[in-house]
Amino acid sequence: MTKYKLLFLALALCTLSWTTQTSKFKCKLLPDGKYQIKYTFNSTEKPSIISISKDRFSKCCSFRDTLRGQINWIYDCYFTLKVDGISPDTSSELNKLLHRSFGEHCFELKNSTEDTIFFRTTYTGNVHITVNEGRFVRTK
Repeated sequence: MTKYKLLFLALALCTLSWTTQTSKFKCKLLPDGKYQIKYTFNSTEKPSIISISKDRFSKCCSFRDTLRGQINWIYDCYFTLKVDGISPDTSSELNKLLHRSFGEHCFELKNSTEDTIFFRTTYTGNVHITVNEGRFVRTK
């Protein structure tokens, strides 16, 4: 085997080991509830509503569409949203390339006040890149 294949194999094994060990993480900043998502940086997205219950989410989008899926905690206060029925294999070639290069979009929960949780979005493979910032505002 070439040294690149060995390096790739070692990286894959480390990632698998790290993923199975960190699946127990769940940040205490994001309790179950209903939140309005407001973006504050680098976004043209309009505010939306997300409901969270037992590591599941339901997000209301434009045109009354609703996305449902699983919250996958990848590290303490880092998570991804896995939408039911959508996988990277079903996306465009450009999205597949971006996914392989940068990783999945993920949320990093930064801090909170009484009813607001501040976050940034980044990539699982490049956490030094900030895609967006915003806040989850708890609704009643």
